[in-house]
Amino acid sequence: MPFVVGCLLSTFFCVAAATKMFPLIDGDGTAYFPAAVEWSLNRPFTNPVWLPPLNDSIDGPGGRRYIYHGFLNQLVVGDLGRTLGGGPRGAVYGAYVVHWLVAIIGALAILSWSSLRGRAQAALAVIAPLSMLALSVAWHGRVEPFALLIVAGACLALRSIRGPGADAVAGFAAVLLVFTSPVCGALATCLTVAWIFRSEPAGGSRWRHVASATLGGGLALSVALWMYPYAIGDWVGGVIRHGRLNLGLPGGSGFFSTWLTRTELPLLLITIGILAVAAVSSTIAFIRSLEPAVRWYSALALVAFSVVLIRFAFVKTEASYNAVVWVPLMASVAFHVHRSDLAAWSLIGALALPVVGLSRSSVVVARQFTEDAVGFGDVQRRIRELAPFGCSVTSGLWLAVDHLEQVNIGQGRSNGARFLIQQETNTGRSSPLPIDGYRLVDNHFRPGWTLFGLPISRTAAGWEYAVYERQALVQSDASSARP
Repeated sequence: MPFVVGCLLSTFFCVAAATKMFPLIDGDGTAYFPAAVEWSLNRPFTNPVWLPPLNDSIDGPGGRRYIYHGFLNQLVVGDLGRTLGGGPRGAVYGAYVVHWLVAIIGALAILSWSSLRGRAQAALAVIAPLSMLALSVAWHGRVEPFALLIVAGACLALRSIRGPGADAVAGFAAVLLVFTSPVCGALATCLTVAWIFRSEPAGGSRWRHVASATLGGGLALSVALWMYPYAIGDWVGGVIRHGRLNLGLPGGSGFFSTWLTRTELPLLLITIGILAVAAVSSTIAFIRSLEPAVRWYSALALVAFSVVLIRFAFVKTEASYNAVVWVPLMASVAFHVHRSDLAAWSLIGALALPVVGLSRSSVVVARQFTEDAVGFGDVQRRIRELAPFGCSVTSGLWLAVDHLEQVNIGQGRSNGARFLIQQETNTGRSSPLPIDGYRLVDNHFRPGWTLFGLPISRTAAGWEYAVYERQALVQSDASSARP
């Protein structure tokens, strides 16, 4: 029954949030999700929203092919979106199907490995689906939700599968992760090596494990090659070029905002830290139980995993998603070992912290059902009206643009656009700022939101917007009717 409650709450959130197209897909999401929308419309697998750090070095001048990052999430979401009507709404619905599956399968994986009993297990059964959902929705628009689903699915499968089949699952999951998130694929490869060397040192047995993992990886490779619409060599080259761009960006920025104060995942460092410490302690105890001939191979593979994770999740501070992907695995290992009541409840508390962020998001979504809320369709119609006259919108509104080639996507002042449309979300303001050379002509910003005196959101966090018109045109064409 507790698990059913957690699943029902997760389902209710997914339906409500998808209906209101929450949250806006901005920032990194503009590099990934547009390809899913295009695919859902049976268009080429491209990204028509081409914002920095994307540049012409990735696919040549004027190129827009999606060849620069993991692609399985976008293809799966696009395929799901196509069956759900296609376009922005269909793609967002498809993304929430993935979020919901992460919640259910992630929770089942953790519960299947858990050694808890009684009230602790009941609490975990309620919290686990909501926690997994929060971790997935936090990366809405990026590639990590499908990576979370792969990790969760592998953890659940490995609980019941034994022998060569388990090695095949590990290899299959690792290769799928390569084509979902290359960094996570590299991490999964380290874990697969450690998994293979868990066996006894007999040579023939070892090669049987390697062969099974290779077979599983080969099957995953075949699936990825079958799904991807371009030459895989182009993808490899694009990933390398895009990776160099990202590695050239400064690292170590935004530690507190990423790991401690992010509203979607508050105190994420504590969640990851407690689960990781418990998982590492259990893993060390397991490695010590292995034969000396294989112990060091597993240990070296796990050290390599840790080094890569630290480099791409902690040194590159803002890339915390590379650590979040492994929470289903960390939690499965952490809860598998019998612990004291204090330790068990500490782990449950750590897993519950993301639920605080999901609760806050639920309040924000609920407010978008009020009469004064601005819906996705409202801003979509307004952009459609202004696009023929020259229109520029801030990046978070790209999803509401019918024809991306007709509207400038950016920060609002490019190409001398007559009309600028400014989103409220992610500005931190409940009233639009003045813009030099433009006059505010339409204001649909709403004030922030508090609950029992506690600040929930500095903005309405929906599709609220403001419209500006270029001042010179307003003055010279004052007698004409404004569209």
